[in-house]
Amino acid sequence: MADCQDKDTLVEQIACFICNKPSDVSIDDCLKQNRPTICLVYGKCRIREKTEEQLRYVCSSLNKKIFLNACPGSGKTEVVGLKAAYEIKRWKIPHSGIAFLTFTNNAASIIRERAIQLTGVDGVTYPHYVGTIDSWFHRYIAHPFGNRVTGYKGINGDCSVRIIEDSSDAAFLKSFKTKYAYNNRGNLSANKYYYDLNEGGIRFWSKNKNSVSGISQLLDWQEKDLRNTKSKFLKSGFATYKDMYFICSEVLKINQITQLLAERFPYIVIDECQDLSSNQLKLMEQLIGEGISIHFVGDLQQSIFEFAGAFQGVINDFITKNNFLQMLLTGNFRSSQPIVNVCDKLVNQKGTIGFGEQKDKNPICIYTTYTDEIDMSSLPDRFYQFLISRKHIDIEKVAILARGYNSVISKIRSCGVSDKTINFYPPLAINIWQTQSCSIEQLDESISLIGKFISERIFPLQSSRAKSSYCPDSITSPIQWRLYLANILSRCCTDKEMVNFQQSWSTWAKYFDGNFVDILQTEAKAFDRIVIPSVDGKILISPKGEAKKMVSTCMQNHISKSINPLRITTFHKIKGETLHATLVISSPTAQGNGEGYWLKWLEDPNSENARFAYVASSRPKYILAWALPKQSLNEKNKQMLTQLGFSEEQI
Repeated sequence: MADCQDKDTLVEQIACFICNKPSDVSIDDCLKQNRPTICLVYGKCRIREKTEEQLRYVCSSLNKKIFLNACPGSGKTEVVGLKAAYEIKRWKIPHSGIAFLTFTNNAASIIRERAIQLTGVDGVTYPHYVGTIDSWFHRYIAHPFGNRVTGYKGINGDCSVRIIEDSSDAAFLKSFKTKYAYNNRGNLSANKYYYDLNEGGIRFWSKNKNSVSGISQLLDWQEKDLRNTKSKFLKSGFATYKDMYFICSEVLKINQITQLLAERFPYIVIDECQDLSSNQLKLMEQLIGEGISIHFVGDLQQSIFEFAGAFQGVINDFITKNNFLQMLLTGNFRSSQPIVNVCDKLVNQKGTIGFGEQKDKNPICIYTTYTDEIDMSSLPDRFYQFLISRKHIDIEKVAILARGYNSVISKIRSCGVSDKTINFYPPLAINIWQTQSCSIEQLDESISLIGKFISERIFPLQSSRAKSSYCPDSITSPIQWRLYLANILSRCCTDKEMVNFQQSWSTWAKYFDGNFVDILQTEAKAFDRIVIPSVDGKILISPKGEAKKMVSTCMQNHISKSINPLRITTFHKIKGETLHATLVISSPTAQGNGEGYWLKWLEDPNSENARFAYVASSRPKYILAWALPKQSLNEKNKQMLTQLGFSEEQI
């Protein structure tokens, strides 16, 4: 019905429900009379400002399976909030409702807030539900009914499942180990593997990545052993997050339960649908089979979670197979047309309209170069200086992005401090930690610096990983390790001599060396998994040739980079955000899988590599910059960048 209505009719239809506007009173009359309606903000109608595409989706039928294909910056969250408000205000059924689902608590809170703003009610309450997709599965399927398939008897009538991390090596898990050993994996605890609903096999957990072994590849005795061990685990009331999908799937095979669920939630709207994993899609297929109508909202070009089982092709096939009606949001209100054009070309799509304001006369899509790792580490300062004179740029809304943590981010976060000058790490870390205006990323940098120093000086024979703040192998809890490092830094910042960088290196190093080990030992007592070995000899000395110089003078270049206010983070962590400017840094080479290397982004517009660049490049409103290794820029590649929409500019 909405398809044949013009925009004014759609506005009136929505306003009648959301604002309780009488049908014989126009929006203009509401504005003239200053009618106190929730949709009037600063004298403007919040509904009428929406595009016709947005309004058509809000008025679309819940009974149809719909995929709202929303480009970046299209106001998708606002539209989902408006849809929630519109449907909730129209709702007449007292004991069934609509589930509005997304993937993070923060995203769910935003949708809930938008709906509350537009409806004027105290909250999105029973019979409706707004929350994460996993919490919905757990709350309405796994916890109340899971014991019917696991056999768990519960404790004092409580049959809810206790979630165990798949990485956990807790002592009690020894009771749930397989009878037999499996190649180099040994005897497996039940949390180290799970049933893959999509593949129909068993997937084994790995520290680096999941490796698949289908059930058909297993011998009968192996399959029986694995199933028996998992059954014992589930029957005892334990499960991993991935096991919960298996439990939900088995519960949904019980007709009586699925019928009740379909009556309780006949309609489901899923935001950020591009993040749906194969297992989640399998459950959605079961729900659709029971008659539940589902709306997907998202941008498949922002599907960048293949490592978590979310594959763009699988989601697209699901949409096609289940005959979803596609609706579009093609207006990007975040970015101006030049940035929009770059993003469209990256994934070979057309038709996105950039409504964002272009405030720079100069090219706003630029690329710059770096020569080596030291030059790369200077990029944050160079980009900061490039932006500082532009009054329309809010520095707090600027980010430096890269794909690989170890290959790029750890290098530019190191602020040019090489392993040969590791003695700089403690004063740098303490200096950052005591700066009250530090961002989360800078605090994380401080923890990493002190973590690496302690790991190398106190645990020299153990390996460690940058990803876990250089937690040594002998310490089994990276979480406790990070808390421990934070306590150490806080303790150091309370010591007047430790934060006095106006003294010579020799004086400061002598004091640090005489007191730091005591701090390590004292703070370790608060953590049961942290044991600090005895230390012989000095752990810190003055950098060569710097003994008589002030610490602050020696650190000047390093400190200026350490307190650089620009956020440094990954493509995945920036997803969904709106920024003023973005610097996307390519890794120096295509080593490994090449996901962080810019030429890999341009090889195939249908690849996840292209989508990495698309997500990163679609964040900014005003300036998009790429930083590329200079040695990769021959004339052919420069021409390719020009065709993409970039201009060269050294920052």
